Amino acid sequence: LLESTGLFGESTIRRVAPATGAVLLQQALAPELFAEGLTVFKGSALQLTWMNGRVLSYSPTTLVRTSSRRYPFVGWGLTTNGRQLIVSDGTSTVRWLDPRTLRVERSVTVRDGRRKIDQLNELELIDGVLWANVWPSDRIALIDPADGHVRAWLDMARLRAQLSAPGEVLNGIARYPGTAHIAVTGKWW
Repeated sequence: LLESTGLFGESTIRRVAPATGAVLLQQALAPELFAEGLTVFKGSALQLTWMNGRVLSYSPTTLVRTSSRRYPFVGWGLTTNGRQLIVSDGTSTVRWLDPRTLRVERSVTVRDGRRKIDQLNELELIDGVLWANVWPSDRIALIDPADGHVRAWLDMARLRAQLSAPGEVLNGIARYPGTAHIAVTGKWW
């Protein structure tokens, strides 16, 4: 799996063995960069920075950085539908971007009934449903990408209860390619 880790002075992109969590390869970001969302799009690993306004591109196998581009939003979550990048910025808005220009092609406001759901963080598109963890909760919203309504909620509190040491917030969702297996992680776990 590819993993993005955050914090100023500690951000990385790394390859991790799914079965053990062992770090196989890692590249540190510059100390002034705070890494956030990560996805693979058309052969490149793309990583957002939180407040730095950058989208970084890497070789997914070597983790060598291939480019750094200006990004017009605060970076939180990042996924793809294979044609566009899908991003969150900590608000209730999810945007679909042209991957070449980073221009917004469409957006939705995420709602559960009439209530806007903000603090949308990590994103993953799984079988046509947009999964988003809601910071700083232990909940994942399953969102209809057509109109932004929440179809269902996943409560991950029991997962956190299984930790041997206290962990921080839920913060990662990844689907193992070619399988139905989904990994859910958090800060420090």
